[in-house]
Amino acid sequence: GTKKVVRLAQGIKNLKAFVHVSTLYTNCNRVDVDEKIYDHILNYHQLMPIARILKHMRADERHTVEEFIFQQLPNTYTLTKHFAEKLVYHESFFMPSGIFRPPIGQLI
Repeated sequence: GTKKVVRLAQGIKNLKAFVHVSTLYTNCNRVDVDEKIYDHILNYHQLMPIARILKHMRADERHTVEEFIFQQLPNTYTLTKHFAEKLVYHESFFMPSGIFRPPIGQLI
């Protein structure tokens, strides 16, 4: 979905800004979070083919591969948000863009 939105934004001639709303929780495996995109052992291009392969694996085999993919991220939400940020960073490099990471929590 994120890739389709980025492609749409790339086609807008007088785009003022493209802002991807992520979440601070994307980097919940870190104590300190800077204004940067953190590396992962995989890139977003590799994720979909691996997901297709995982569907056909036995549960015990899949568990080992999932540990490798998730690294220290606790769930699919944080993993996919991480890769969405990387996609936006790489694919929207030549347009006015940014990533906003609001914290998750209750508003007072």
